[in-house]
Amino acid sequence: MYVELPPPCFDYVIKDIELQGRLSYAEEEINKIKSINEALDASISLKDKEPRELHEAMRYSLLPGGKRVCPLFYIASCELVSRTESMAMPAACAIEMIHDAALIQDDLPCMDNAHLCYGKPSTYKAFSEAVAILACDGLLALAWIWVCVWIWVFWAF
Repeated sequence: MYVELPPPCFDYVIKDIELQGRLSYAEEEINKIKSINEALDASISLKDKEPRELHEAMRYSLLPGGKRVCPLFYIASCELVSRTESMAMPAACAIEMIHDAALIQDDLPCMDNAHLCYGKPSTYKAFSEAVAILACDGLLALAWIWVCVWIWVFWAF
């Protein structure tokens, strides 16, 4: 015999959190996205270094915003195992850099040939194909630096 279960409803959890005087889930998510954006801005503070066009392309593709779902899930996962947001932030930034590098590659003419990304010109349209590919490589390298260096700082002790 097959029994159909109703879809899960998490409204009661959110209302319970609101009743305890804490921020609602949406407000917590907005605050986390703001802190992720600030950390990303600080992590890619290469805007005054050479080659300027490459660093501008990296910042152009990484900083305009987005949903930041991947870093949000990572931070939430870390919080489930009693880690703090600040401990999770370097790896969360690295995850977003890797995700953004994949978006840059996906927009290239040899792939999807997308002219817009998040409502603005794709990186290869704003700069050039060569700069977009190098920006992708730079974001991947920077992501590995963040993971390799910061993992030792926060997780080794």
